[in-house]
Amino acid sequence: MEFDPANPGSLKGKIVVDAASLHVPNPMMQGHLQGPMWLDVKQFPEISFEAASVDNVKTEGGKTTADVTGTMTIKGVSHKITVPVQLTY
Repeated sequence: MEFDPANPGSLKGKIVVDAASLHVPNPMMQGHLQGPMWLDVKQFPEISFEAASVDNVKTEGGKTTADVTGTMTIKGVSHKITVPVQLTY
């Protein structure tokens, strides 16, 4: 992610997570989570979110909050979502 504290509305970038790194405490549940019925980490090894726009930016001191809209991709399926974020600089 690229964040300019002088212009927080210009936030851009992409977050990529290794799907196999997600963990639940129960080994059976872990197997199901990573298996073909759920995340299918062998075929879809990454989960990503790419920021497209930033709204409702508020900065107080070194903390900025905003709503970031972007594309979330899980198991090869992409959807536009908006998430609240908090950035500390």
